[in-house]
Amino acid sequence: MAVIGFNLLYMCIGISLFLTWLLANYISFIWILVAFVLLYLLVNYKKIEINEEMESERIKVTTQEETEYWANYLIGRCWIVFSANIEEAARSIANRRLRDMTFSFAENLEITSVSLGKQTPVLSNVRVTDNLQSPSKSVFANVFQSFRPPHQVTVKATLTLDSTDMRIESHGLFKTPINAFDAKSIIKGLTLHGNVEIILSRESRDVPFPHFSKAKVCFAEVPKLHTNVYILKFVNIMRLPFLQDHILQSLKSGLEQVISPKCIDIQLDRCWGIQRYEMLI
Repeated sequence: MAVIGFNLLYMCIGISLFLTWLLANYISFIWILVAFVLLYLLVNYKKIEINEEMESERIKVTTQEETEYWANYLIGRCWIVFSANIEEAARSIANRRLRDMTFSFAENLEITSVSLGKQTPVLSNVRVTDNLQSPSKSVFANVFQSFRPPHQVTVKATLTLDSTDMRIESHGLFKTPINAFDAKSIIKGLTLHGNVEIILSRESRDVPFPHFSKAKVCFAEVPKLHTNVYILKFVNIMRLPFLQDHILQSLKSGLEQVISPKCIDIQLDRCWGIQRYEMLI
């Protein structure tokens, strides 16, 4: 039995050595091929993981960029269409405030013209949420409402306006320690930066793309504001810091009237081609 066991062991060892020699001499390229296939599968798997992650990030970035693009498109379109209304509203509101204010250095100040310039406001860090309407009393109405898109969208963003060619002209009697002179003052350039909230509403199915007919605009807090004021007397131009401070303070007090929950209601119908429009301030 011991001899038979040793013979079987020798046979197994011999067969193993023969197979090893056979694989080493004739089938060794197969192992190299298998190693290359395994390496390719491993690299390809990692590549797929990286591509999926990059695609996910690209979708997020693209969605954010597209949201900011359309939000800025809305703001820019309305800014251009309503420029005359905004200029007239700003002039009338400023004149009302100037009539109620008393200056030690000027009398009979009146805004004669307002030009917004070519720059439009820019929105960044845009966050958009659906503002669902309150539930209806009827069960059938609730079921029907669930198949309809939300009627309101809330846009929260950082608004920046850097208008270098904005121009506001006023006229008045300016006083100095020596004399008083009748002259024109110019507010040139405006920088505005703050967090804004815009609620877009869809009131009718007839409103064309982007289907919003009304907007409520307000600031979350008092925005940062800066401008330059110049006095024109013959050909001389000089900046009056005290007048600039007073006008800035007046503008800031006006902006405080649109701090949340107070807001500006704007009808957007004309922006999308419908003639009915109004701007309420």
